[in-house]
Amino acid sequence: MIGPDGRSASVRPRPAMAGVIGYVVFLLIGWSGLLVPSIIRSIEKGFAQSDAGMGLFYFVYAVAYATGSFGGGVATERLGRRTVLGAAAALHGTGFVLLGTAPAWAIFLAAAVPAGFGAGALDGGANGLFLDLYRSGRGRSMNMLHAFFSFGALTAPVAVGRLVY
Repeated sequence: MIGPDGRSASVRPRPAMAGVIGYVVFLLIGWSGLLVPSIIRSIEKGFAQSDAGMGLFYFVYAVAYATGSFGGGVATERLGRRTVLGAAAALHGTGFVLLGTAPAWAIFLAAAVPAGFGAGALDGGANGLFLDLYRSGRGRSMNMLHAFFSFGALTAPVAVGRLVY
């Protein structure tokens, strides 16, 4: 490929805006995945829960996440990527607002469903989006996408630890 200056231009294209949004989404999914574990002792104390109660929360969140991951792909085929990813982002955000404002354990536990389902649908949908966006460099693009998840997971405990404790 020849650039405007007559020299060989880089073959690596810049990511599309949808790709940048995908990176941010995965950063936030990784961050939110470790938000609750980062403040587990505060949650247990605030809701008078044991480790078993927190285990129930993680189970509910994981089942909702898996359901969102599998169901999100089917919904994307039927409703379209923009609709499903937008709804999943809204659901995930709503779930975390409910987690942050829950006055009782039952509401906190119930909020794990929209938070987990939304995160799972975002995960599955963003993976499909990247496979469609970057057809020639799929391996590299998927690795970068999942690296952003790791960056989010790495920074969550540090950020929360600095803010809370």
